[in-house]
Amino acid sequence: AGETSDVSMDLIFILVFFPTLIFAQSKLNVDVGGGTTMIKKDISASALLGLGYKVSDRIKVNLNAIYSKPEFEITKEKFEFSQISLEAEYSFIPESNINLSSVLGFSYLHFGDEIELKNNDGIGINLGVLLTFNNLERFNYGFRIVNTHSSIAYGGILSSNIYLRYQF
Repeated sequence: AGETSDVSMDLIFILVFFPTLIFAQSKLNVDVGGGTTMIKKDISASALLGLGYKVSDRIKVNLNAIYSKPEFEITKEKFEFSQISLEAEYSFIPESNINLSSVLGFSYLHFGDEIELKNNDGIGINLGVLLTFNNLERFNYGFRIVNTHSSIAYGGILSSNIYLRYQF
């Protein structure tokens, strides 16, 4: 009978407290968005998906993925472009409802096999800005523009996205 009550208490703990601990993480956020990605003169719609962690009131670390399918100017053939970024956001005025942040990070870039480059995979450096509205609430939204420099790209990479962010 003693083992049964121990199992019951463990089960109650798991069913009640574990979900509370998981969903009470107020430092995590999820980003979803869309916009445009421009590589040299080739422009296309893009999708953004991200996961972030709030280190402090001023600093957030994000893991973002961007996918687009621009048309290569020379051959007029569409190719896949994907970018996975590890970025740090520095908030200039975190206590404001409208926030301006700088973005600095690194990216893994992949250009599809439809275009011929020396390397279709490589690393880039990201620099950009983020303008966030409704900053003090769980659900906020904004605009981000990030420039990526990479030696494998055939031109500059500029991503501009409107995003929705939910903070857990």
